[in-house]
Amino acid sequence: MFKKNKEQKNTNEIGFEERERKTPFLGYLLLVAMAIVVLLFGFAVLDDLGNVPQKPEKLSSCSFGYITYGWGDSFRDIAPNRNYYKRDFSLTQIGGDCVFSNIEKKYGIDKIFLEGKLDRKEIADLRNNISEKEFELQRLKQNYQLGLLEKIADVPKGYETENRSAQIQKLENELASLRASLAQKEKKLEPQEKQLQEKYGLLQKEYRSLWRIHDFYVFLLQIILIFPLFFILLKAYFKLSAKNSPYLIIVTFLFVPISIFVVQIVFVYFWGLFLAVILEVIWNFIKEIQILKSLLLYLGMILSALLFGGAVYFLQKKIFNPKRVALRQLRDKKCPNCSFSLRLSKNFCSQCGIKILEKCQKCGQDRYVDLPFCQYCKDKIER
Repeated sequence: MFKKNKEQKNTNEIGFEERERKTPFLGYLLLVAMAIVVLLFGFAVLDDLGNVPQKPEKLSSCSFGYITYGWGDSFRDIAPNRNYYKRDFSLTQIGGDCVFSNIEKKYGIDKIFLEGKLDRKEIADLRNNISEKEFELQRLKQNYQLGLLEKIADVPKGYETENRSAQIQKLENELASLRASLAQKEKKLEPQEKQLQEKYGLLQKEYRSLWRIHDFYVFLLQIILIFPLFFILLKAYFKLSAKNSPYLIIVTFLFVPISIFVVQIVFVYFWGLFLAVILEVIWNFIKEIQILKSLLLYLGMILSALLFGGAVYFLQKKIFNPKRVALRQLRDKKCPNCSFSLRLSKNFCSQCGIKILEKCQKCGQDRYVDLPFCQYCKDKIER
Protein backbone atom coordinates (compact mmCIF):
# COMPACT_ATOMS: atom_id res chain seq x y z
CA MET A 1 0.00 0.00 0.00
CA PHE A 2 2.87 2.35 0.86
CA LYS A 3 4.55 1.82 -2.49
CA LYS A 4 1.31 2.43 -4.36
CA ASN A 5 0.69 5.72 -2.53
CA LYS A 6 4.26 6.78 -3.19
CA GLU A 7 3.87 6.09 -6.88
CA GLN A 8 0.60 8.02 -7.00
CA LYS A 9 2.28 10.94 -5.27
CA ASN A 10 5.21 10.97 -7.67
CA THR A 11 2.99 10.97 -10.74
CA ASN A 12 1.20 14.07 -9.46
CA GLU A 13 4.32 16.09 -8.79
CA ILE A 14 4.76 19.19 -10.92
CA GLY A 15 7.06 18.59 -13.84
CA PHE A 16 6.95 14.82 -13.47
CA GLU A 17 8.29 13.15 -16.60
CA GLU A 18 8.57 9.50 -17.47
CA ARG A 19 12.26 9.91 -18.19
CA GLU A 20 12.83 10.40 -14.45
CA ARG A 21 12.31 6.66 -14.17
CA LYS A 22 13.75 5.70 -17.52
CA THR A 23 13.77 2.00 -18.36
CA PRO A 24 17.38 0.73 -18.57
CA PHE A 25 18.77 -0.84 -21.73
CA LEU A 26 18.59 -4.30 -20.19
CA GLY A 27 14.91 -3.68 -19.47
CA TYR A 28 14.26 -2.91 -23.14
CA LEU A 29 16.08 -6.09 -24.17
CA LEU A 30 13.93 -8.12 -21.79
CA LEU A 31 10.75 -6.47 -23.05
CA VAL A 32 11.68 -7.11 -26.69
CA ALA A 33 12.46 -10.73 -25.82
CA MET A 34 9.09 -10.97 -24.04
CA ALA A 35 7.25 -9.59 -27.09
CA ILE A 36 9.03 -12.03 -29.43
CA VAL A 37 8.26 -15.01 -27.19
CA VAL A 38 4.61 -13.93 -26.91
CA LEU A 39 4.43 -13.64 -30.70
CA LEU A 40 5.96 -17.09 -31.25
CA PHE A 41 3.71 -18.80 -28.72
CA GLY A 42 0.70 -16.80 -29.87
CA PHE A 43 1.10 -17.76 -33.54
CA ALA A 44 1.52 -21.38 -32.45
CA VAL A 45 -1.70 -21.15 -30.40
CA LEU A 46 -3.67 -19.61 -33.28
CA ASP A 47 -2.36 -22.25 -35.66
CA ASP A 48 -3.22 -25.00 -33.20
CA LEU A 49 -6.76 -23.67 -32.78
CA GLY A 50 -7.20 -24.16 -36.51
CA ASN A 51 -6.93 -27.90 -35.89
CA VAL A 52 -9.59 -28.03 -33.16
CA PRO A 53 -12.66 -28.09 -35.46
CA GLN A 54 -12.46 -31.04 -37.84
CA LYS A 55 -11.08 -29.94 -41.18
CA PRO A 56 -12.73 -31.02 -44.43
CA GLU A 57 -11.05 -34.14 -45.79
CA LYS A 58 -8.29 -33.41 -48.29
CA LEU A 59 -9.03 -34.20 -51.91
CA SER A 60 -6.99 -36.88 -53.65
CA SER A 61 -4.10 -36.14 -55.98
CA CYS A 62 -6.47 -37.13 -58.80
CA SER A 63 -8.18 -33.77 -58.30
CA PHE A 64 -5.12 -31.98 -59.69
CA GLY A 65 -6.15 -30.19 -62.85
CA TYR A 66 -9.86 -30.24 -62.06
CA ILE A 67 -9.97 -27.98 -58.99
CA THR A 68 -9.07 -24.31 -59.26
CA TYR A 69 -7.94 -22.64 -56.05
CA GLY A 70 -8.31 -18.88 -55.78
CA TRP A 71 -6.96 -16.17 -53.48
CA GLY A 72 -9.55 -17.03 -50.85
CA ASP A 73 -7.94 -20.43 -50.32
CA SER A 74 -4.52 -18.95 -49.49
CA PHE A 75 -4.61 -19.67 -45.74
CA ARG A 76 -6.15 -23.13 -45.98
CA ASP A 77 -4.35 -26.43 -45.68
CA ILE A 78 -5.46 -27.83 -49.03
CA ALA A 79 -3.69 -29.34 -52.01
CA PRO A 80 -2.24 -26.92 -54.59
CA ASN A 81 -3.67 -26.57 -58.07
CA ARG A 82 -1.84 -28.70 -60.64
CA ASN A 83 -2.75 -29.72 -64.17
CA TYR A 84 -1.22 -33.13 -64.80
CA TYR A 85 -1.78 -32.87 -68.55
CA LYS A 86 0.90 -30.17 -68.60
CA ARG A 87 3.42 -31.93 -66.38
CA ASP A 88 6.14 -34.36 -67.42
CA PHE A 89 5.85 -37.15 -64.85
CA SER A 90 4.43 -40.63 -64.76
CA LEU A 91 0.65 -40.82 -64.51
CA THR A 92 0.47 -44.43 -63.33
CA GLN A 93 -1.09 -43.28 -60.07
CA ILE A 94 -3.72 -41.09 -61.67
CA GLY A 95 -6.97 -42.96 -61.18
CA GLY A 96 -5.06 -45.98 -59.99
CA ASP A 97 -3.56 -45.66 -56.54
CA CYS A 98 -5.34 -42.42 -55.59
CA VAL A 99 -7.03 -42.46 -52.20
CA PHE A 100 -10.32 -40.71 -52.88
CA SER A 101 -11.99 -38.61 -50.20
CA ASN A 102 -15.57 -39.25 -49.11
CA ILE A 103 -16.81 -36.16 -50.90
CA GLU A 104 -15.24 -37.40 -54.16
CA LYS A 105 -16.90 -40.78 -53.67
CA LYS A 106 -20.18 -38.99 -53.05
CA TYR A 107 -20.03 -37.52 -56.57
CA GLY A 108 -18.96 -40.88 -58.09
CA ILE A 109 -15.57 -39.56 -59.17
CA ASP A 110 -13.75 -42.69 -58.04
CA LYS A 111 -15.86 -44.83 -60.38
CA ILE A 112 -15.19 -42.55 -63.35
CA PHE A 113 -11.44 -42.78 -62.75
CA LEU A 114 -11.68 -46.55 -62.37
CA GLU A 115 -13.41 -46.88 -65.75
CA GLY A 116 -10.53 -45.09 -67.49
CA LYS A 117 -7.75 -46.56 -65.38
CA LEU A 118 -6.22 -48.70 -68.15
CA ASP A 119 -6.42 -45.88 -70.72
CA ARG A 120 -4.72 -43.49 -68.31
CA LYS A 121 -2.00 -46.04 -67.64
CA GLU A 122 -1.41 -46.37 -71.37
CA ILE A 123 -1.33 -42.58 -71.74
CA ALA A 124 1.25 -42.36 -68.96
CA ASP A 125 3.42 -45.02 -70.61
CA LEU A 126 3.13 -43.35 -74.01
CA ARG A 127 4.17 -39.98 -72.59
CA ASN A 128 7.15 -41.48 -70.80
CA ASN A 129 8.16 -43.28 -73.98
CA ILE A 130 7.80 -40.13 -76.05
CA SER A 131 9.87 -38.17 -73.55
CA GLU A 132 12.69 -40.73 -73.66
CA LYS A 133 12.72 -40.86 -77.44
CA GLU A 134 12.68 -37.05 -77.73
CA PHE A 135 15.75 -36.92 -75.51
CA GLU A 136 17.46 -39.59 -77.63
CA LEU A 137 16.52 -37.73 -80.82
CA GLN A 138 18.01 -34.51 -79.51
CA ARG A 139 21.25 -36.32 -78.65
CA LEU A 140 21.47 -37.91 -82.12
CA LYS A 141 20.88 -34.57 -83.85
CA GLN A 142 23.68 -32.97 -81.84
CA ASN A 143 26.04 -35.82 -82.80
CA TYR A 144 24.92 -35.54 -86.41
CA GLN A 145 25.67 -31.81 -86.50
CA LEU A 146 29.05 -32.47 -84.90
CA GLY A 147 29.78 -35.18 -87.50
CA LEU A 148 29.02 -32.74 -90.34
CA LEU A 149 31.44 -30.21 -88.87
CA GLU A 150 34.12 -32.90 -88.49
CA LYS A 151 33.54 -34.01 -92.08
CA ILE A 152 34.03 -30.46 -93.31
CA ALA A 153 37.17 -30.19 -91.21
CA ASP A 154 38.37 -33.54 -92.68
CA VAL A 155 38.72 -35.23 -89.30
CA PRO A 156 39.96 -38.83 -89.87
CA LYS A 157 37.75 -40.63 -87.34
CA GLY A 158 34.63 -38.54 -86.77
CA TYR A 159 31.00 -39.37 -86.26
CA GLU A 160 29.41 -41.42 -89.04
CA THR A 161 26.82 -39.03 -90.45
CA GLU A 162 25.13 -41.63 -92.69
CA ASN A 163 24.23 -43.94 -89.80
CA ARG A 164 23.18 -40.99 -87.62
CA SER A 165 20.88 -39.70 -90.34
CA ALA A 166 19.16 -43.10 -90.66
CA GLN A 167 18.75 -43.38 -86.89
CA ILE A 168 17.29 -39.88 -86.74
CA GLN A 169 14.77 -40.69 -89.48
CA LYS A 170 13.77 -43.89 -87.69
CA LEU A 171 13.28 -42.13 -84.36
CA GLU A 172 11.21 -39.39 -85.96
CA ASN A 173 8.93 -41.99 -87.52
CA GLU A 174 8.55 -43.78 -84.18
CA LEU A 175 7.76 -40.49 -82.43
CA ALA A 176 5.14 -39.64 -85.04
CA SER A 177 3.49 -43.02 -84.48
CA LEU A 178 3.60 -42.65 -80.68
CA ARG A 179 2.15 -39.14 -80.84
CA ALA A 180 -0.68 -40.35 -83.05
CA SER A 181 -1.44 -43.14 -80.58
CA LEU A 182 -1.33 -40.65 -77.70
CA ALA A 183 -3.73 -38.29 -79.47
CA GLN A 184 -6.10 -41.20 -80.11
CA LYS A 185 -6.03 -42.28 -76.45
CA GLU A 186 -6.56 -38.73 -75.21
CA LYS A 187 -9.49 -38.27 -77.57
CA LYS A 188 -11.02 -41.46 -76.20
CA LEU A 189 -10.81 -40.01 -72.69
CA GLU A 190 -12.38 -36.65 -73.64
CA PRO A 191 -15.94 -37.63 -72.56
CA GLN A 192 -14.62 -38.78 -69.19
CA GLU A 193 -12.59 -35.58 -68.83
CA LYS A 194 -15.66 -33.48 -69.51
CA GLN A 195 -17.65 -35.49 -66.98
CA LEU A 196 -14.90 -35.11 -64.37
CA GLN A 197 -14.77 -31.35 -64.92
CA GLU A 198 -18.52 -31.12 -64.28
CA LYS A 199 -18.37 -33.35 -61.19
CA TYR A 200 -15.45 -31.48 -59.67
CA GLY A 201 -17.16 -28.16 -60.43
CA LEU A 202 -20.13 -29.21 -58.30
CA LEU A 203 -17.84 -30.73 -55.68
CA GLN A 204 -15.83 -27.53 -55.32
CA LYS A 205 -18.89 -25.48 -54.36
CA GLU A 206 -19.73 -27.89 -51.54
CA TYR A 207 -16.05 -28.20 -50.56
CA ARG A 208 -15.71 -24.41 -50.15
CA SER A 209 -18.87 -24.31 -48.05
CA LEU A 210 -17.37 -26.92 -45.72
CA TRP A 211 -14.22 -24.82 -45.40
CA ARG A 212 -16.25 -21.67 -44.63
CA ILE A 213 -18.00 -23.49 -41.78
CA HIS A 214 -14.63 -24.67 -40.47
CA ASP A 215 -13.19 -21.12 -40.74
CA PHE A 216 -16.14 -19.72 -38.80
CA TYR A 217 -15.63 -22.12 -35.89
CA VAL A 218 -11.91 -21.35 -35.82
CA PHE A 219 -12.71 -17.62 -35.86
CA LEU A 220 -15.03 -18.01 -32.86
CA LEU A 221 -12.42 -19.95 -30.89
CA GLN A 222 -9.74 -17.40 -31.65
CA ILE A 223 -11.79 -14.35 -30.66
CA ILE A 224 -12.96 -16.06 -27.45
CA LEU A 225 -9.32 -16.64 -26.53
CA ILE A 226 -7.66 -13.43 -27.77
CA PHE A 227 -10.23 -10.62 -27.70
CA PRO A 228 -10.79 -10.56 -23.88
CA LEU A 229 -7.04 -10.29 -23.39
CA PHE A 230 -6.91 -7.51 -25.97
CA PHE A 231 -9.57 -5.42 -24.20
CA ILE A 232 -8.01 -6.02 -20.77
CA LEU A 233 -4.65 -4.76 -22.01
CA LEU A 234 -6.30 -1.86 -23.81
CA LYS A 235 -8.03 -0.78 -20.60
CA ALA A 236 -4.80 -1.17 -18.63
CA TYR A 237 -2.93 0.87 -21.24
CA PHE A 238 -5.27 3.86 -20.97
CA LYS A 239 -5.37 3.61 -17.19
CA LEU A 240 -1.58 3.54 -16.78
CA SER A 241 -1.15 6.16 -19.50
CA ALA A 242 -3.39 8.55 -17.58
CA LYS A 243 -1.22 8.04 -14.48
CA ASN A 244 2.00 8.25 -16.51
CA SER A 245 2.99 5.04 -14.76
CA PRO A 246 6.46 3.53 -15.23
CA TYR A 247 4.77 0.18 -15.81
CA LEU A 248 3.06 1.46 -18.95
CA ILE A 249 5.96 0.23 -21.07
CA ILE A 250 5.35 -3.38 -19.96
CA VAL A 251 1.69 -3.22 -20.98
CA THR A 252 2.73 -1.60 -24.28
CA PHE A 253 5.11 -4.42 -25.17
CA LEU A 254 2.32 -6.90 -24.39
CA PHE A 255 -0.37 -4.93 -26.19
CA VAL A 256 1.54 -4.81 -29.49
CA PRO A 257 1.71 -8.59 -30.12
CA ILE A 258 -1.89 -9.07 -28.94
CA SER A 259 -2.96 -6.36 -31.42
CA ILE A 260 -1.10 -8.23 -34.15
CA PHE A 261 -3.04 -11.38 -33.27
CA VAL A 262 -6.35 -9.49 -33.43
CA VAL A 263 -5.49 -8.07 -36.86
CA GLN A 264 -4.45 -11.51 -38.10
CA ILE A 265 -7.63 -13.19 -36.83
CA VAL A 266 -9.94 -10.62 -38.41
CA PHE A 267 -7.94 -10.37 -41.64
CA VAL A 268 -7.66 -14.13 -42.25
CA TYR A 269 -11.36 -14.76 -41.60
CA PHE A 270 -12.69 -11.94 -43.74
CA TRP A 271 -10.05 -12.66 -46.38
CA GLY A 272 -11.54 -16.07 -47.02
CA LEU A 273 -15.08 -14.77 -46.62
CA PHE A 274 -15.12 -11.96 -49.20
CA LEU A 275 -11.98 -9.80 -49.25
CA ALA A 276 -9.98 -12.20 -51.44
CA VAL A 277 -12.79 -12.47 -53.99
CA ILE A 278 -13.12 -8.69 -54.27
CA LEU A 279 -9.36 -8.12 -54.55
CA GLU A 280 -8.96 -10.94 -57.06
CA VAL A 281 -11.67 -9.50 -59.31
CA ILE A 282 -10.16 -6.02 -59.06
CA TRP A 283 -6.63 -7.29 -59.73
CA ASN A 284 -7.73 -9.34 -62.76
CA PHE A 285 -9.45 -6.24 -64.14
CA ILE A 286 -6.39 -4.07 -63.49
CA LYS A 287 -4.05 -6.57 -65.17
CA GLU A 288 -5.99 -6.21 -68.40
CA ILE A 289 -5.29 -2.46 -68.53
CA GLN A 290 -1.60 -1.62 -68.25
CA ILE A 291 -2.11 2.03 -67.31
CA LEU A 292 -4.22 0.99 -64.31
CA LYS A 293 -1.51 -1.44 -63.20
CA SER A 294 1.12 1.31 -63.43
CA LEU A 295 -1.13 3.75 -61.55
CA LEU A 296 -1.74 1.17 -58.84
CA LEU A 297 2.00 0.67 -58.31
CA TYR A 298 2.48 4.45 -58.29
CA LEU A 299 -0.30 4.81 -55.74
CA GLY A 300 1.30 2.07 -53.62
CA MET A 301 4.56 4.04 -53.60
CA ILE A 302 2.77 7.20 -52.43
CA LEU A 303 0.74 5.36 -49.78
CA SER A 304 3.88 3.70 -48.44
CA ALA A 305 5.55 7.08 -48.05
CA LEU A 306 2.46 8.52 -46.36
CA LEU A 307 2.11 5.51 -44.05
CA PHE A 308 5.68 5.43 -42.76
CA GLY A 309 6.14 9.20 -42.92
CA GLY A 310 2.84 9.72 -41.11
CA ALA A 311 3.87 7.30 -38.38
CA VAL A 312 7.10 9.22 -37.81
CA TYR A 313 5.18 12.51 -37.88
CA PHE A 314 2.77 11.21 -35.23
CA LEU A 315 5.64 10.12 -32.98
CA GLN A 316 7.47 13.41 -33.42
CA LYS A 317 4.30 15.37 -32.74
CA LYS A 318 3.71 13.43 -29.53
CA ILE A 319 7.31 13.78 -28.37
CA PHE A 320 7.47 17.49 -29.16
CA ASN A 321 4.01 18.35 -27.86
CA PRO A 322 4.16 21.97 -26.58
CA LYS A 323 3.00 20.96 -23.08
CA ARG A 324 5.59 18.19 -22.80
CA VAL A 325 8.32 20.49 -24.15
CA ALA A 326 7.33 23.21 -21.66
CA LEU A 327 7.52 20.77 -18.74
CA ARG A 328 10.95 19.58 -19.78
CA GLN A 329 12.23 23.12 -20.22
CA LEU A 330 10.88 24.33 -16.87
CA ARG A 331 12.41 21.35 -15.11
CA ASP A 332 15.78 22.45 -16.47
CA LYS A 333 15.02 26.05 -15.45
CA LYS A 334 14.80 27.21 -19.05
CA CYS A 335 12.28 29.24 -20.98
CA PRO A 336 9.59 26.97 -22.50
CA ASN A 337 9.78 28.97 -25.72
CA CYS A 338 13.44 29.75 -26.42
CA SER A 339 15.37 27.70 -23.79
CA PHE A 340 16.91 30.84 -22.30
CA SER A 341 17.96 30.47 -18.64
CA LEU A 342 15.24 31.51 -16.20
CA ARG A 343 17.91 32.60 -13.70
CA LEU A 344 18.04 35.85 -15.67
CA SER A 345 14.28 36.15 -15.93
CA LYS A 346 11.28 36.43 -13.63
CA ASN A 347 7.73 37.12 -14.79
CA PHE A 348 8.80 37.31 -18.45
CA CYS A 349 11.64 35.73 -20.41
CA SER A 350 14.49 38.18 -20.88
CA GLN A 351 15.28 36.69 -24.28
CA CYS A 352 11.93 36.26 -26.08
CA GLY A 353 9.52 38.10 -23.78
CA ILE A 354 7.10 35.22 -23.29
CA LYS A 355 5.13 35.23 -20.03
CA ILE A 356 6.58 32.82 -17.46
CA LEU A 357 4.66 33.64 -14.25
CA GLU A 358 1.19 34.92 -13.56
CA LYS A 359 -0.92 35.66 -10.52
CA CYS A 360 -3.00 32.74 -9.23
CA GLN A 361 -6.65 33.78 -9.17
CA LYS A 362 -7.24 31.81 -5.98
CA CYS A 363 -4.27 32.61 -3.72
CA GLY A 364 -2.65 35.55 -5.49
CA GLN A 365 0.81 33.97 -5.56
CA ASP A 366 3.00 33.76 -8.65
CA ARG A 367 2.42 30.54 -10.54
CA TYR A 368 3.90 29.13 -13.76
CA VAL A 369 1.80 29.78 -16.82
CA ASP A 370 2.55 26.41 -18.46
CA LEU A 371 1.85 24.23 -15.43
CA PRO A 372 -1.71 23.08 -14.70
CA PHE A 373 -1.57 23.41 -10.87
CA CYS A 374 -0.58 26.31 -8.63
CA GLN A 375 2.42 25.32 -6.51
CA TYR A 376 0.94 27.13 -3.50
CA CYS A 377 -2.75 26.25 -3.39
CA LYS A 378 -3.08 23.41 -5.97
CA ASP A 379 -5.66 25.39 -7.91
CA LYS A 380 -6.05 23.87 -11.38
CA ILE A 381 -6.73 25.88 -14.51
CA GLU A 382 -8.03 24.11 -17.62
CA ARG A 383 -6.51 25.61 -20.74
